[in-house]
Amino acid sequence: MPATVGSATFTPAIVAGAGSSQLTISTLTTASGGTYPLTVSATSGATTHTSAITLTVRARDFTISAGPASVTVTRGQTATYTVTVAPLNGFAGTVTLSVGGAPGGSVASWSGNPVTAPGGATLRIRTTTSTPRGTFTLKLTGKSGALSHQTSTTIVVR
Repeated sequence: MPATVGSATFTPAIVAGAGSSQLTISTLTTASGGTYPLTVSATSGATTHTSAITLTVRARDFTISAGPASVTVTRGQTATYTVTVAPLNGFAGTVTLSVGGAPGGSVASWSGNPVTAPGGATLRIRTTTSTPRGTFTLKLTGKSGALSHQTSTTIVVR
């Protein structure tokens, strides 16, 4: 078992005569996703038996989503969105959120950012009288270490 993947233990560690032992594999939260060939060996005196097994580690990851899909505001009003971070395969990290594509003359602010998965944050886009009218796509990005995911939503300014 590669030390960068995790550890393996047998319970009981020794089987006297006939019997069995339970193999428990614990993977690290930092283990890279992938397939790892392992060899299980049993020895009694000069006799050794082996068995090949495969450990598949699914990469820990997250998803982000935002709602509602679109908000319509009059200039000078604020649009509010909920951004949700959901863990995949045991992800338990912190995700930092950012927004791009907000119209000129508006101010974006966050509540609850960064987010510990699972969890959510609130994004507010405050428009002003100088914010141009139109439909704008907001690109929401969530980053945690090397992981980065995007989703989008829309603001319509009238």
